[in-house]
Amino acid sequence: MKRFLIVLTVLLLLIQMPTAQAAPSLKEFDATPGAGNQAQIIWELKGLGRLSGDMQFAPNGQILLPLAGQLAAVDTGGGLQWNVKAAGGNLSYPVCTANGSIYAPSSSSIQELEPDGAPGWAFTVYPSAGGTTNQWLGYGQDNLYFPLASGLYILDLDGRLVSLSPWDTSELQATKLPLYYNFLAGTVTGSACYTIVSTDTDQYQMSVFDAKGNYLWDYGLDGLKQAYIATGGDGTVFLAAEPTIINQVSHDIVYSFAPNSSQPQWQTYIDENINFLGLSLATAGSLYLALAGKIYALDTKTGAIKWDVLFTDLVSPVAVDNKTGYIYAGCSDGRLIAVDPTGKLSWELSLDASISRAPLVGADGFLYVATDSDNLYKVKLPSSNE
Repeated sequence: MKRFLIVLTVLLLLIQMPTAQAAPSLKEFDATPGAGNQAQIIWELKGLGRLSGDMQFAPNGQILLPLAGQLAAVDTGGGLQWNVKAAGGNLSYPVCTANGSIYAPSSSSIQELEPDGAPGWAFTVYPSAGGTTNQWLGYGQDNLYFPLASGLYILDLDGRLVSLSPWDTSELQATKLPLYYNFLAGTVTGSACYTIVSTDTDQYQMSVFDAKGNYLWDYGLDGLKQAYIATGGDGTVFLAAEPTIINQVSHDIVYSFAPNSSQPQWQTYIDENINFLGLSLATAGSLYLALAGKIYALDTKTGAIKWDVLFTDLVSPVAVDNKTGYIYAGCSDGRLIAVDPTGKLSWELSLDASISRAPLVGADGFLYVATDSDNLYKVKLPSSNE
């Protein structure tokens, strides 16, 4: 009986032990001779995990991948360098600084990481039920900008709180948190932080703060379903706003705000009843708006529509190569598409599953593409794209 109890105890412990996740596996492909005008897969990293935010490059050249509940770093050869679990919730929009430090936000905390993934300081706020957030983190003027239901937290790079600013001047004397809160998008440019927030069930606004947390101004946006922000090199802020209800008097709108201006310098109506996917900026004077199945190119100076092209099954935001002007995006059937600056389809490459996150354009002349089957690809561009 004693032996039976020991065996039973061991079996129960084995059942309760968490199953270890299989390590990602790398598959390399041989280059095809004479295929200079075709895109080619260089390697495929399988089983990495599903992205919870867009990929980006760290200062050391590694690729940062926000995954469900963790942040991973992969080198350009396909090697997994480190994988760190989040303090709480999914990670999204990690921020990198010139010294190599990485700051990863989750639902109510910020975790500092060294370039090798080693943990630094952590900043945590007790989570509030006052609304939802997209777990965005902004960086500028050596400060971190972290939106939560209780307001905009501004921290220095050592994790010290600089200020906590309410979302509206009417809350400066408030004794209670807003009953409802939602954050859609944000950006930091110059000495200002732009946020798209709602502290009412239907009404959104763009609230702007300076680097010390002083409330500067706001711009009313009514009810919104989605919003995206892109920033120009001169400090111009572009905003794409999708209303909750689209009708004859309510349209999808793209705005342009000059630096330090509380009123748009132009606004362009998009007559499409389609979900927004993202907003991307090219240095050549074009702004790209991705919708479910369509791409618009707008002139950054005037807002005039240069072209709009239908791409069936388009499901990702676009990535722009500012060296060549080419645009890259993903489709629900696994196609990676390349579009030239005039809107013409240049080539496409079939991968294993839907591509719902924007591809990443590398300075090394390669594309890095994640699919919804938890795989990451390195793709060599055709010679015509270089």
